[in-house]
Amino acid sequence: MDSYLGLAQSKVKPRSVVDAFSNRTATIKKRPPRPTGYPTTSRPISTSSIVIDGAAQFRYLQEEHRSLLERYKKLEDSYSALQNEYAKVKSDNERLQGAYEELQESYNTATAKNFNAGKLLVYLKLKRRTDKETLEKRNIIKNEACFNTYLQDVVLLDHPRIPRVVHECIAVLEANDKFMRSPGLYRVSGDHNAIQNLRYDINANNYKRLRKQKSPHEVCGILKLFLRELKDPLISLETCAKHLPDVIQMKTNTRLKIKQLISSLDEVRQNTLKVLIKHLRSVAVIEENEVDSFSLGLLFSSLIFNETLADVCPVKFQKMLYWVAVVLGVIVAALAALDWKYKSYQHLPGPRRWPFIGNVVSFLGAGPVEIFDQLIAFASTYGKVYKLDFFYDYTIIYSSPEAAEGILTSPAFTAKSQDYDKVSEWIGNGLLISRGQKWFTHRKVITPGFHFKILENFVPIFNRQAEAFCTKLEALTERSTEAVNIFPALKLLTLGIICETAMGVGMDGEKQSTQQAYYTQIVEELSSILYWRMFNVFVNIDALFRLTRTSRRFDELVQKSWNFTLGMIDRRRKIINEQETLSGEWNEEETFGKRKRALLDTLLEARIDGNPLTDEEIREEVDTFTFAGHDTTASAMTFILYNVAKHPPIQERVYQEIVNEIGADFCDLSLSTLNNLHYMELVIKESLRLFPPVPVIARIATEDTELLGERLTRGTSVAIDIYTMHHSDDYFPDAERFNPDRFKGARDAQTFNPYTYIPFSAGSRNCIGQKFAQYELKSTLVKLLQRFQIRLVDANYVPTLKAEIVLKPAA
Repeated sequence: MDSYLGLAQSKVKPRSVVDAFSNRTATIKKRPPRPTGYPTTSRPISTSSIVIDGAAQFRYLQEEHRSLLERYKKLEDSYSALQNEYAKVKSDNERLQGAYEELQESYNTATAKNFNAGKLLVYLKLKRRTDKETLEKRNIIKNEACFNTYLQDVVLLDHPRIPRVVHECIAVLEANDKFMRSPGLYRVSGDHNAIQNLRYDINANNYKRLRKQKSPHEVCGILKLFLRELKDPLISLETCAKHLPDVIQMKTNTRLKIKQLISSLDEVRQNTLKVLIKHLRSVAVIEENEVDSFSLGLLFSSLIFNETLADVCPVKFQKMLYWVAVVLGVIVAALAALDWKYKSYQHLPGPRRWPFIGNVVSFLGAGPVEIFDQLIAFASTYGKVYKLDFFYDYTIIYSSPEAAEGILTSPAFTAKSQDYDKVSEWIGNGLLISRGQKWFTHRKVITPGFHFKILENFVPIFNRQAEAFCTKLEALTERSTEAVNIFPALKLLTLGIICETAMGVGMDGEKQSTQQAYYTQIVEELSSILYWRMFNVFVNIDALFRLTRTSRRFDELVQKSWNFTLGMIDRRRKIINEQETLSGEWNEEETFGKRKRALLDTLLEARIDGNPLTDEEIREEVDTFTFAGHDTTASAMTFILYNVAKHPPIQERVYQEIVNEIGADFCDLSLSTLNNLHYMELVIKESLRLFPPVPVIARIATEDTELLGERLTRGTSVAIDIYTMHHSDDYFPDAERFNPDRFKGARDAQTFNPYTYIPFSAGSRNCIGQKFAQYELKSTLVKLLQRFQIRLVDANYVPTLKAEIVLKPAA
């Protein structure tokens, strides 16, 4: 927000407003000279007390002179020796250079002569290479026992007769629950070098490396590679031609014909297909891996029918016909399914839909500001329920408390929408994005880190950080009377607070301050890229996004963001090791006692099913809390200052409450003193109503369900438009007016739905750090109003808004 705040003086105490840290260097003044006659504490030295022995001094100087002459002579001898050595080396070098030039000339002559003769002489002793059969007999090399061979050659000797590599890969995956729940299973490519190493080992009948894999994607990759390189596919095109024509023409029973097709295969192929299909069904029913039966069918159909076109088509047409068949099949199947889906939502209102592309045209070329304005306009035009469609990908948008309650309390909507998958490329599958059992266990682990006794220990940090922030702002206002943009400065403040409290790492040093400022810039740019991807239909597709320059910039920024958070984790581990305060067991008395405990300590100490969190899981949670813990709070604080600056009587009322409850001067705060600031709490609530930090919450239906009488199919995205709901006169009379007193007094539960006001979301996935944020906002506002009076440069200024994951003032 160009939230430029002016400066003024309070009648109660000199107060003025500021906004960003000053980068100016300090002025160094020379010490003033002492005035004439200035008394001195030094005592004059009496020359009469000093006795000089001239003869002894002369002898001493003679000895020094003799010693220096000897050292000079030694150095002169060493210099002469080095000169001689240098001359010798130089002579040898000239001799070798001459010999080299002679050899070069001879070589050039011989080469030219032999080329002219049509032959090139090579002065090497050649030995005939041993043939492959001999090397195999000596067991020096082996044929590939598994890959790029025939199916019958690689089956297990014992029952069931299936390829061992298939058996081993499926066993490794199904034995590890984390592997089966890994997002993008079979869709995400594994590391190429790791897969080639596995290939080498498996060809040597060594499966130890496969069983020790830490990532499921390499295991899936080796299974796909085996099927892809089979010289005889599991099902040939000729076999299909005998049994499936009637099925395609709908002349006979589909299940019967497919059964006949499978029965016509040999025992090895039948057993292999049974094991594969059973495994793929178990993969498809797990929600966390985000893989459905349709995508698995498309993927494995190309592997099962691999290379069948080679038998019936010329080589030069194989590739083209293969992809034509795949693309046509996908398009026909997808359009049939999507047309049915479109008809099921056709009755819902919404902007004009273009054939196939849907509402893409409405957002072409739009930036974050225009997109947010467009969404507000849609809500005003189409009401509390409307649909948006991007290439048949439907999102139903709601802005009523009844819908919010239905979404946030239903187990069918616990999963975040697919748009969050793009955010996960940055912050991973932490508490914000994770689903299912992983979310449940991590939430259970992290919740104690926000216990009220731990929050009590955080208040002194809020206090000290806010006072230091005010001191910097005060120094800035003394040097300049210009207004300052408060938002960037608040981001540095909130980042410093979240690092010191949640991560247990201070950011007071010059190096840390530089890293801190750089990290806020990284977050700003990453948020812009992610929001751009969400509403740009072309880069929304990962494959197309990876072709852009922005993709490389995105990866670079993500790596730098990870370096920042990994640095904090390493620093905290060193602090813990030095202090030896981290216990191996959970001790509530110790945890909530005098020893300050950071959220990161909880993560480092946590055990799930007896196992500690992996380094990646810890980084994902740290990334999540570092981003969400500073960006949303800075946004909320900026809009609070805007509202109190725009309404001076309300600002003065808050200030008087601070003076009455705490005092006009800085002092130590506590949870009890902050809880006594009732009117300030109303002001914060009203500001969060008008400017919720996260204006829209999106979820996806993980099963067929019903919402407000509307039947929603599995995979349909739904969104709660919190901003529109908070600005509705139906729920908040005169909703556009800033009126903190509207939250005064108890609400009638029969007439007021608690899901009408949800700045921190609600339900089981509500913001785990909302109490932390509220006390942080209160502490900062207390210190700022004790020291400054806030006002706008333009009293009629209205901020332009943009929503890049977090609602922010537009620059």
